[in-house]
Amino acid sequence: MNKLIREFEKSSGLDVYGLGAKRVPWEATLERFTALIVRDCIEVANKNRTEMEIKTNTHLTADAIKKHFGVEE
Repeated sequence: MNKLIREFEKSSGLDVYGLGAKRVPWEATLERFTALIVRDCIEVANKNRTEMEIKTNTHLTADAIKKHFGVEE
């Protein structure tokens, strides 16, 4: 599981590792859930691109979000 997702898990009080052997399906579900949220944020960022990003064909905010969370398209 991505280190940042694990930190969010701890901060939220969710304890996937406390489930023992049952943690594996929950961990995978948590990763998918997080990826869906991050992809939605990327979509919002892409819809709100700045004029400079459009002119230079860059997606600075979306790229930064993907890199930060380690999510690939």
